[in-house]
Amino acid sequence: MSSFISTIFYLFFFIFTTPPCSPHLLAPVTKDYKSDMYTISVYLNNPGQTTNLLLDLGATFSWLNCKSTTYNRTVSHRFGSVVTAASVGTLALHATDGRSAGNLISLSEFVFSCSSNPSLLKGIHNARKFPGLAGLGRSNSSLAAQLSSAAHRPVIFALCLSGSPSAPGVAFFNFRGPYHFLPEIDLAKSLIYTPLLSSPSKRHIISNPLHRTDEYFIGVKSILVNGESIGINPKILTVNHNGVGGTIISTVAPYTILEKSIYKKLTKAFVRESVALNLTVSKPVKPFSVCYLVDDIMETQVGPTVPHIDLVLDGPDVKWSILGSNSMVRIVKDDFDGWCLGFVTKGKFKSMAAIVIGGHQIHDNLLQFDVGNNRLGFTNTVLAKNTMCANFNFTTHGMK
Repeated sequence: MSSFISTIFYLFFFIFTTPPCSPHLLAPVTKDYKSDMYTISVYLNNPGQTTNLLLDLGATFSWLNCKSTTYNRTVSHRFGSVVTAASVGTLALHATDGRSAGNLISLSEFVFSCSSNPSLLKGIHNARKFPGLAGLGRSNSSLAAQLSSAAHRPVIFALCLSGSPSAPGVAFFNFRGPYHFLPEIDLAKSLIYTPLLSSPSKRHIISNPLHRTDEYFIGVKSILVNGESIGINPKILTVNHNGVGGTIISTVAPYTILEKSIYKKLTKAFVRESVALNLTVSKPVKPFSVCYLVDDIMETQVGPTVPHIDLVLDGPDVKWSILGSNSMVRIVKDDFDGWCLGFVTKGKFKSMAAIVIGGHQIHDNLLQFDVGNNRLGFTNTVLAKNTMCANFNFTTHGMK
């Protein structure tokens, strides 16, 4: 048994005595700017205590720090062939009609993991500061899967991560829409779909917990800069029998991480296309290598005016367009004030994927993970639709 499996942990697994009154649920998602991570707010125990858990899109299960949480009682639970003690408590989320937050729905008699071992967050920068983790990976043990099971619904959830430092984004559970954002814009109508792919590594045991099998894979076929392909080796973009390669989406990678050869080609093409905009590369600012002075770049509703990047996906004419608001990062540091291309090559964050689409590239995009139908819905930047992920109305009211 690997050291990871033998680590003391208890599976976060929901057991509900009755389904919630409303199967449509939501939770605020907030960016922690000190760590560049996202947290999801849930209510634990009775009376409910607001708890901000690290949001990990690819994690198999969720857990809490045993030392900081009290529970109603302890039971035995089977995880595969392993039987462990697990703790029973209460979780609550707000009901929603897709327009605003409704009453809290208490989900009693659920069993969740607990661990006092911080190694479960190994490899995630600054993650030990959080009281626990909410896993949304493609497993029967994830938060999304158990919420769907309790409501007798297929597994489906949506994320809209806020790009605003002053207001949260939102996570929706158990419904395909509507997703209304001020001023009365239903982003469900703007979704473009591409298949969700499974990793061949799900057939193998991978002892390194960072090489996870429940990530969300999508089929990137090529990358375009201003409509021109950067010429990537197609073998890198395909997951091989060892689970190496391909593209995943991550909420714990602050910026998109590229395999070294992809990174070189992207930055070279981006700099070349920037010349037509009279942009001159300035000094680099770690961890980025391509930066420009702020006075040289014009800003628009969708961010800095720079070459646009497209991820060409499975499906006819399906492209994930990355405009300035998602491609560029504002840096004010020492004597530098400018914009840097928000892509990095592999460093401390370890992944078997060739492309890890990170948090900066997915904020102010609505992503719908329709696991039951094996597809991802995405809107591209919602700033182009005259709204933002911070524009959801969290005003609480009773719904009809």
